[in-house]
Amino acid sequence: MSALPQTLPSCLEHFAAQMGERVALRQKEMGIWKEFSWKSYAQTVRATARALWEWGVRPGDHVAILAD
Repeated sequence: MSALPQTLPSCLEHFAAQMGERVALRQKEMGIWKEFSWKSYAQTVRATARALWEWGVRPGDHVAILAD
């Protein structure tokens, strides 16, 4: 058995490749549970990372996330 990746981004990519369309997250919207696959979760993280990079956020910078 191979060892798991050592960083959060590489773990996410590993699980997205292994689990694909299986459910990774569930979120309640207006009382209804919405499911997100590992594949879509990884795509959303990549898109968010690209946006942060385009806005000038670089390694070592600090970012705050305000969410429910």
